[in-house]
Amino acid sequence: MPSRAPSPTRRPTHTSTHSPRPTASASSPTPRPTLPRPGELTPLPPSQESSLKSSGGGPETFIDFVNARSETVVVHWLDYGGQRQQYAILQPGQWYRQQTYVGHPWVVTNAQGVGLVCFLPAYETLRAVVR
Repeated sequence: MPSRAPSPTRRPTHTSTHSPRPTASASSPTPRPTLPRPGELTPLPPSQESSLKSSGGGPETFIDFVNARSETVVVHWLDYGGQRQQYAILQPGQWYRQQTYVGHPWVVTNAQGVGLVCFLPAYETLRAVVR
């Protein structure tokens, strides 16, 4: 059985008398979207859906929607009136590439229609990972 080397001892780089503030309480009803990794779009909270609608004139682009959840998700385009237009249903682990335009927001919901996350397309093709 391979042995494991002890991990090196690290010294703190600074000392502080203040404790870090929590960003969200454990009892928060809606988890905050995680920060994007390289190559990913910034996830927006589903609460922003009501303020989003498509605007014209943006260049063509693509989004790779990735379902990283253990449940089915539904991808919707938000039209010029801010109404959902269903485009795809993704099973856990599935992904697909969607042609779109900069200025056209998207919302991803669970199978019951509850918003999970919103995305705004970028000028380059990036992944919209639903976690």
